[in-house]
Amino acid sequence: MAAREMFRLDKPDTGGVSLRATLEQAYKSTGVRPAALDTAVVPFCANHIMEWFWELNAARGSNGFGALPLGFGDIASWASLTGRLLRPLEVRLLRVVDREFLSVMNKVEA
Repeated sequence: MAAREMFRLDKPDTGGVSLRATLEQAYKSTGVRPAALDTAVVPFCANHIMEWFWELNAARGSNGFGALPLGFGDIASWASLTGRLLRPLEVRLLRVVDREFLSVMNKVEA
């Protein structure tokens, strides 16, 4: 899934630096583009899902141990406040993207 790869590249390490930033710096220094930067691209028809996800993610709650999953209530409130009319498929896609995000962000690297 393209979103998973994007999240994996953007996850900050313990020093707060993302893999994407590290790879882009290597590219600037060497002129050789790391293959890891050429990840899958979110299909054009799903760009709005990713834009909506980032809006929802910015207002996400936390329990002190990590980010909480986006629930139906979160999505419904956001949709109501922003005037968005979501189709059931779009709600399902937002939740799939959210699960991918949490899966990557909550994974502890050894």
